[in-house]
Amino acid sequence: MKFLFFESIFILGVSFISILFFEKIDSLTTSENFKVIFAPSFLLLIAITFLANYFILLSVQLVGATFASMFEITFPLFVAIFAFYILRQPIHWMTIIGGVLIISGSMLVIYVNKP
Repeated sequence: MKFLFFESIFILGVSFISILFFEKIDSLTTSENFKVIFAPSFLLLIAITFLANYFILLSVQLVGATFASMFEITFPLFVAIFAFYILRQPIHWMTIIGGVLIISGSMLVIYVNKP
């Protein structure tokens, strides 16, 4: 359990360092950028990212890599569903076919691959 916590913190640190490395250092030192970095919404985004990594790693540890990866692969399907409900984006027939393929492929691997 400690390993998952530290691994999630490591991922968060690497992400923050890569942001600093790939941006121009002069643009990061303005006072407006520090207001954005320490804004409550940005700190909430960092906390949610940390928790997402932690729960993904915890699920891999608890149920195994195959089962956890089959649920993680459904992420694009949930993005399309949330985009429909929250952003009112239309769902096209190709999105529906993709969702059916994702769910059928996940079910095939989970239920056929049982020992």
